[in-house]
Amino acid sequence: MSYSINPNLEKSRGKAMKLLFLENYPVQVVADRFGVDRSTIWRWKKKWLELNSNVELKNYSKQRDNLTSLFRYSSCKWNIPTASAAPRKHPNALPDYIIEIVLDARDKLRRCAEAV
Repeated sequence: MSYSINPNLEKSRGKAMKLLFLENYPVQVVADRFGVDRSTIWRWKKKWLELNSNVELKNYSKQRDNLTSLFRYSSCKWNIPTASAAPRKHPNALPDYIIEIVLDARDKLRRCAEAV
């Protein structure tokens, strides 16, 4: 997901998941309605399932297959937060042990980086 500061995106993703799970719309219909690709809806679904992994959606005491009551969906979190677009690590970054050596040398010599 790309970075955005729009505060309504989380709600929009949640509405898409409600259409997908509660209304049982096909993925293509949900994607067309929200103006995104089908793969985007699948990624949102994957995040939604991870977000609600602690909620038990299946009712194993009932004989009906693939039916989940609205009561079980009421305990789900529907807003899917925007992931950070900040890079995790730069490929040209110095290793941590070199940074520690440089900082230790600065502390010992009490000099700036040019002298070290």
